[in-house]
Amino acid sequence: MQNAFFQVFYRDKTFSFSPEPIAGTMNWPTGESEVTKLLQKVGNNKSLTLISPSPERHFRIFRSQFVEVMAAGGVVAKPTGEVLLIFRKGLWDLPKGHVEQGETIVEGAVREVREECGLDDLEVGREICRTYHFYENAAGPERGRWELKQTAWFAMTCPADAQPTPQREEDITRAEWFAPTAAIAAVRESYRTIIYVMERYFVGL
Repeated sequence: MQNAFFQVFYRDKTFSFSPEPIAGTMNWPTGESEVTKLLQKVGNNKSLTLISPSPERHFRIFRSQFVEVMAAGGVVAKPTGEVLLIFRKGLWDLPKGHVEQGETIVEGAVREVREECGLDDLEVGREICRTYHFYENAAGPERGRWELKQTAWFAMTCPADAQPTPQREEDITRAEWFAPTAAIAAVRESYRTIIYVMERYFVGL
């Protein structure tokens, strides 16, 4: 979906805002941006493209329906090229989390990787990409509120002898190194956001 101007993920679905149809997706020639109607339109399909002469404007309207949250995370690699994945709630995932008040985005990304994987000696490289995904808050006083999370992803490196430790209080049960092809295969059943990040990471190498 390289010709999409904007993409947003929801569970196993992808919503794109584009000035033209995208092959392999369900294309909808309208400027509709209301979240509940988009979920109805996509139905059992995996993707929906909102075709608009002004994708940016309709994406901005779409964003206005949410409380926005900023997060950051990383793809950590050894000098040998092995990539770190964490196993959380039955899926292979990448370390990430909310950026705290007073932190820069890079600082938040490093802290989250350190906390979730137990790695301290990290070197931050390029920003891989930014992703958006939305969800309905399921807990606390914000229960039922629609939130849109923007996550900044960074490429990171660590020493060859680094040994990760999973943060079990965050439901992370494993943290393991994967060869590139094995890492891509492992996340194929994960969230579409994670699949996208891994694809962008390896394209940029």
